[in-house]
Amino acid sequence: MDIPLITYRPREPREQNLEVIDLQQINRDRHRMSHDPTQPHRLDFHLLVYVEAGRGEHFIDFARHPFGPGSFIFVGRSQVNAFDFSNDPRGRAVVFTDGFADETQVNTRAALFSPMQIAANPGPVFRPDDDLLERACSVLAELEHEASRQAPDSMIVILLFAALLRMLDRGRPVEGRSDISLDQREDLSRFIELLHDHHASTRDASYYADQLSMTY
Repeated sequence: MDIPLITYRPREPREQNLEVIDLQQINRDRHRMSHDPTQPHRLDFHLLVYVEAGRGEHFIDFARHPFGPGSFIFVGRSQVNAFDFSNDPRGRAVVFTDGFADETQVNTRAALFSPMQIAANPGPVFRPDDDLLERACSVLAELEHEASRQAPDSMIVILLFAALLRMLDRGRPVEGRSDISLDQREDLSRFIELLHDHHASTRDASYYADQLSMTY
């Protein structure tokens, strides 16, 4: 199977590498895209999907994950995924790059998720309880409003984004949350980036350990 790599291409020039996109707009535009998002593709960015209405199965790393109203779907950079628009789901897709995630960590010291953490139990699809869902949707709405302004305040975007992820992480089942430190998460993110860039040329663990200034 030929799985294309989809790079981040903002609809409009923005200082911050984050966008909030309507799911129905993605569905309407998909036949004009270079690759149909309902077919498997690999991301060169991160994706957080909120499903307001509709049901289906989001394809992530060759497994299908059911979603329904109130679901949040986490897809990390380099993961293979495909949308399911068969039941015309409504919601939002938050698209953001490694650079934006790094900037958020620097400015907030927030321990953001890593793709490996998201793929772990309880899985990439999470449905918060009603109270958390209402508050998370309020933050998401504010994030969308600020990010879509003609001159968005980058710090407000960063703080809202960090708050949304922290709220969702706190609401995830304990077995699905990570107890590793911020430094460990940064090392893990750096390792994933190195693996993404060099897996075709070397699989020597000592090379990656050297790059991370670790012993092996």
